[in-house]
Amino acid sequence: HDRIASHPSLRLEPLDAELMTSAERIGVSRPRRAADSLYAAVAERLGWPLLSWDRELVARAGAVSPSDWLAARTGGDFVAEPATPAPNPRRPSRTRPIRRR
Repeated sequence: HDRIASHPSLRLEPLDAELMTSAERIGVSRPRRAADSLYAAVAERLGWPLLSWDRELVARAGAVSPSDWLAARTGGDFVAEPATPAPNPRRPSRTRPIRRR
């Protein structure tokens, strides 16, 4: 825990009464999950944009996709989508075979 908490790229934000009040205010303004309200409250507190690939978070919590955020700042048509995992040859396909009669 201490090694993670002391990482220079990580900032831990305390879950205090002020943050909970902000999350509650955000949560009742639009339907969303409690965790999404906390993400939005932390971004609001820090004055940072809320970036997410989660389409529901974008639609309900005012998040912006990273590619849209980057395109707005570069003035270009930057397109980046989350990486899709490579198919695992050891994992069977979930599609059902077609049975011929």
